[in-house]
Amino acid sequence: MVPVTFSIIIPVYGTESLLPRAIDSVLGQTYRAIELIIVNDGSPGDECNSIVQGIVSDIPVRYIRKAANEGLFLARKTGIAAAKNDYIIHLDSDDSLSLEACEILTESLEVADVDYIEFAYRWIASDEKRIMLPEIDTRSLVSLLANKCSHTIWNKCYSRAFLAEVYSGMPDFYAVMLEDYYQSAIIEHLAKRRSSIRRSLYDYHVGIGVTGAGATRTLDGLARVATSRDNVFSNITEYFSRIGREDAVACAGIYREAQIIEALDMATDFESFRVVTGGLDAAYIQYLVFRKTHDRNSEATGRLDSLERTYRPFVSSFDLLALIIRNIKRIFRKKS
Repeated sequence: MVPVTFSIIIPVYGTESLLPRAIDSVLGQTYRAIELIIVNDGSPGDECNSIVQGIVSDIPVRYIRKAANEGLFLARKTGIAAAKNDYIIHLDSDDSLSLEACEILTESLEVADVDYIEFAYRWIASDEKRIMLPEIDTRSLVSLLANKCSHTIWNKCYSRAFLAEVYSGMPDFYAVMLEDYYQSAIIEHLAKRRSSIRRSLYDYHVGIGVTGAGATRTLDGLARVATSRDNVFSNITEYFSRIGREDAVACAGIYREAQIIEALDMATDFESFRVVTGGLDAAYIQYLVFRKTHDRNSEATGRLDSLERTYRPFVSSFDLLALIIRNIKRIFRKKS
């Protein structure tokens, strides 16, 4: 029997301090028919280069260094294009694989021809650990797009032939957040053969990577998040509209609104508020601020009514309007 082979892809941007743990979890695999592909996504400095140059292993290590940062989505896409082995595993640079992961996956792949296998993983926070089981039996395209199930891509092992075909139809765009949501939606739509393993093969470390809490403390970081969000949802809308899946488009639209509301928690002043709500009309945002600053002024009532009629079409529900206003009030309370 021809041995099963794996390509394990690690994208890197600004996470060099955590990278050695991820690399060691690959080089220490009990199953050795693997290759490691490290994609340096334009990470500042030479630390990533130094780490890779220091690797000593019988496992082939391929290093791809990009001239500029293009985002996690395109870093993974680059790794997939470079992969040579039968199956692909995505490993984030701040996480790690179980040392038996490839050996356990091989046992299943030798008897099953699948587009992907989903496996359990450990969710690890500073004060808590959980085992997250596969959701393959309850996941559908609609439930995924509605965020009713997980849309992670790193707790799966994919057929390289399947994944290469999927990604060949994906346009290039910048995304460092929600990129798994986009990729998972296309993969779920196209996958025909799936299976699962209930053993935990991956350690997911919460909130310590480049898109952790610290990544949104600057306007540049917030802008990257907003750009990623807008790129992801515009590409999802285009893809599923083209194939006539209006149900998918509607679910994605609802989740986009939820993402904008969630992004308000990242805002600390009007400028950061403007950045994270980039998907809303600027004049509508100004109206909301106006409403906050004039809501106790009876002379402004007429103007408020007029403005509300003008800008009300920019939201799809009164609940959404109320949530935005509530969050603006919270922001201004912080400032005062």
